[in-house]
Amino acid sequence: MRMIAWCHVSGLHHPRFPPNLIEAFDQIVFTSACSFEGAEVRAWCEAGHSNKLRVISSGGGVENLPLPLPTAGEATLRAGYLGSFNYSKLHPEFVSFLAAVPDPEFCVRMIGDETNRSDLERQCRALGREHLLDFRGYRSDVVSELAQLDVLIYLLNPTHYGTAENALLEAMAMGVIPVVLNNPAERCIVEHRKTGVVIKTPHDLALSIAWLQRNPSERVRIKQSASTLVRERFSFDPMVRCFEALYAYVLPARKIRKSFTQVFGETSTEWFLSFLRDSKIFCQDGSVSAPIDAAQYGLLEKSKGSVSHFSSVYSEDAQLRRWAMSLESLLVK
Repeated sequence: MRMIAWCHVSGLHHPRFPPNLIEAFDQIVFTSACSFEGAEVRAWCEAGHSNKLRVISSGGGVENLPLPLPTAGEATLRAGYLGSFNYSKLHPEFVSFLAAVPDPEFCVRMIGDETNRSDLERQCRALGREHLLDFRGYRSDVVSELAQLDVLIYLLNPTHYGTAENALLEAMAMGVIPVVLNNPAERCIVEHRKTGVVIKTPHDLALSIAWLQRNPSERVRIKQSASTLVRERFSFDPMVRCFEALYAYVLPARKIRKSFTQVFGETSTEWFLSFLRDSKIFCQDGSVSAPIDAAQYGLLEKSKGSVSHFSSVYSEDAQLRRWAMSLESLLVK
C-alpha cells in the first residue's frame, strides 16, 4: 500500500516516534513544527528523509466560533484555565506559578474534569491561597465559558505531548489572551506581546498579569491579533487543501509492502517499549525504576500510551501487567 502517518503527539518527550517509523510510511505529517526539534526527527533529516516530512495542523473549526466582542478593555482581569488537570499536561507547579501573583483577589477559573482537584486545592492551602482556584467542573458549552474570560493561564508541563493545542486555539479565536510557558508547541502558536504572553518563571507571570491589568488598550490589541491569527492559520479549508496536495503527491508512488514489526516489534511488550526513549526504566524482572518527576508524569497516565494503558488492552501480556503493578506500587509509596 501507500501510507501516510498523521502524528498527533510532538515526539519531543514521551511518547517518542519509533526510530524506524520513517521506513514504514510514504509521508509523515506532524501536527506542529515543534516536532522537528525531536531527536528522532533530527536524525531522519540528517539521513536525507526531510522530503518525507510535512506539517499540517489538526487545529480547525475555530473560524466558526464567535468573534471577540468589541470593548475598550475592562478594569477587572478575568482569568481561567481550560483543559486537562493531569500533570502530564498541566504544569505540576501550576499553583506555585499562580501564587506568585501578589493580588489576594486574583483567582483562576478551572474548567475541565476534576482530575487532581484535591491535590491542587491542597497546594493552594499550603501556600495560604485557598481561593486561588475556582473549580467549575467539566463543561460541554466551551463557548459560554470562554466568553467569560479575558486571559487563559495555559501553563503546561514542559514535557507534555501536545501539538495543536485546540483549547488554546479556541480561546485565542474568541479573543481570550493566552499566557503560556516557553514550551516548543506553545511557541509555534503564541508570539510574545503580539498574540499572547510567553513566560518562563513565576515572577514573569506576576509581571505579565500586572502589565495586562494596567494596560487595557494593549489587551484589546493582543486579543484582536490573536483572533485574526488563529482564524487565518487554523481553519478547515487550508487543512483540506494541504491534504489534497499531499494525496496527489503520494498516489503516483509505487505501492510497497509495509513491515510494522520492524517499526514496533512483534509483541505488545515490544510495541510499548518502542515509544520509550529510555526503555531501561522498565526492567526485565518486572520492576520499574522511574523517578516520579516532571519528566516522567506521562508514564503515570492511565491512558495516552502508558504501560497501564497497554496492559489494560493487552491483558494477556504478563510483562506489561508486572510493570503496571510495579508502577502502581511506586505511586502508593
